[in-house]
Amino acid sequence: MHLAIGLGLGTQDFDRALALYDEALPIAYARGDLWTIGLTLYGQGHIAALRGDQDAVNRLWTECQRVCEGWPTLVDVIEPAARLMPTRHAV
Repeated sequence: MHLAIGLGLGTQDFDRALALYDEALPIAYARGDLWTIGLTLYGQGHIAALRGDQDAVNRLWTECQRVCEGWPTLVDVIEPAARLMPTRHAV
């Protein structure tokens, strides 16, 4: 499923990308996989934006924002892990 999302984000074949997103989204909701839900909604909204469908953009990105609220930022995730890594000194 994550491969489908990655393929969808990286393609210019928007119909294929939408098909991958349409396949992945119900599975992600069933599993409670917020990461995949967020990426899928973002990807669908991005394609809608490229196609000029502002109503779909607003709907999809509003839902994406709702799903993603409260997620830690990348810094929040990486910073504690970085503190556990040994310090390297330049020679």
